[in-house]
Amino acid sequence: MVLRAVGCLLLSAMVAACADAAPSTPQPRATVTVTGKATSLPAVTSRPTGGPASQVRVDASLLDLLPADVDGVPVEFSGEAAAEVAGDSSVADAEAIAYGIAVDPEDEQLLIVAVARLREGVFGDGFFRGWREAYDREVCAQVGGVAAGAVQAEIDGRNVFIGSCVNGGTTYHVWLEARRSIVSAVSFGDRRLGERLVEDLRE
Repeated sequence: MVLRAVGCLLLSAMVAACADAAPSTPQPRATVTVTGKATSLPAVTSRPTGGPASQVRVDASLLDLLPADVDGVPVEFSGEAAAEVAGDSSVADAEAIAYGIAVDPEDEQLLIVAVARLREGVFGDGFFRGWREAYDREVCAQVGGVAAGAVQAEIDGRNVFIGSCVNGGTTYHVWLEARRSIVSAVSFGDRRLGERLVEDLRE
């Protein structure tokens, strides 16, 4: 079973409205407004595996894995977004989820982070590869698609998978084995908030 991390972003003056995902896989979306800018948060979803979605918890404590701020920009929990996604039938492979968002609207810097703690026995190399590919494909859909040349890098002693969109935007994926959690992020802006995030992850 391949867990899909799907992102739809609406960034004022940066990204056009996100198109609907394929009708065969419902993609929950939630929108928050930060300093007057509407942002549609990425959803972490999977094909149903039989587990009821009601067992997927919104757990704000998952954001304890993240720094409180990234390059001086606070990371804020979005309970509304997480609750909407947790109620969808497509998140059965996750035990708990949380969303964080960091926005500097004056400098056009944006970071959206999805943290998903997986159920026992779900994670594997194929699973993680499918997760990354689906996430990158969706978040890059409105900025020219996924650019060639995804890389792996060691950042702060962790293996990090880094992708990019054709016309801007960088994705980061980290598996935190001790916490059974995937951290997936997309960032826009020249301050590279995603890289700063990964440097300061906590375990």
